[in-house]
Amino acid sequence: MKKITSTMVAREAGVAQSTVSLVVNNRPRVSEETRKRVLDAARRLRYVCEPRSGGMLIGVIITGCRAMNSYLAMTITAVKEEVHRRGCRLEIINSDDIELLNERVVAGAISLSNDPELNARWKELKNIPLVRFVSRGSHADNIYTVYPDSRADLRLIFDYLNRMGHRKIGLFLERTVAQERQFLDRTGELFRERLEAGGIAGAERLVSYAGTGTLPERLERLLSEEITALVVMPGDAALRIQGELARRNLRVPEDLSLLSREYSNVSEFMTPPTTTLLPDYPAMAAHALDLIEMFLQRKQPPGDIACPGRLLIRDSVRDLRNQNFTTG
Repeated sequence: MKKITSTMVAREAGVAQSTVSLVVNNRPRVSEETRKRVLDAARRLRYVCEPRSGGMLIGVIITGCRAMNSYLAMTITAVKEEVHRRGCRLEIINSDDIELLNERVVAGAISLSNDPELNARWKELKNIPLVRFVSRGSHADNIYTVYPDSRADLRLIFDYLNRMGHRKIGLFLERTVAQERQFLDRTGELFRERLEAGGIAGAERLVSYAGTGTLPERLERLLSEEITALVVMPGDAALRIQGELARRNLRVPEDLSLLSREYSNVSEFMTPPTTTLLPDYPAMAAHALDLIEMFLQRKQPPGDIACPGRLLIRDSVRDLRNQNFTTG
């Protein structure tokens, strides 16, 4: 397929080639109307805008007014490192302000936000590719998704906990049922299916979603089911769970085994150091940039991409294999 050049963009926009160069290099000597016309033409033709001062600009979308939790800290670090490794530049955009991308020479964007309205609003951004972390995309609108491979990750968790003698395992999930439907990883649903496949009765009561009570109330309901192990996602919730267990005089792992996701540089310093499922965020970031580059090269992206994680085994899981143990 013929390579798109700045001359072709100039012809499409009805301007001189030198004007395209001024826009691409963010020079001020261009009216807003002309800048918009050039950017619109470049996006229609999928022209890769690379300023002389550096590589492509990648927008990174986050949700505003939100604390830097473990998920956001680890994903934004992985994306930043991958963007810089490829010689690109990065600009962080609040999800409420994505229209600003129409005023930038942006090659594409990566969204770390779970904003449910983002897909619908993205249609206004004139053919800019978007890759979302976890949240469902819309291929017809050039929106793709990279996400943790929950099926593979839960296989790691259950294989390990089952080998240690655990059968009745609870999940404390910091997402609502509505959010679960927006996410491709389907963690809560797949967790329940794994329990049911293991013959555990009342499996739906062993998955606790956000919005179903306070943390103490949700923890109390899980403990009342006589679970022997608890999986907590994300990792910062495990810090609060551990504090609540201490207030109840429950010890980890003697009274309850604990496993969390993310926060690998924090979970090793918890008391005791917590077994942790670590999603492969660097791989997700690399796949996200690959998808954007494929789109810009006018290649058909392969679709959404799932990335398996790895288990960091520490001292927070008790071995029940040599003890009397029955399932409910």
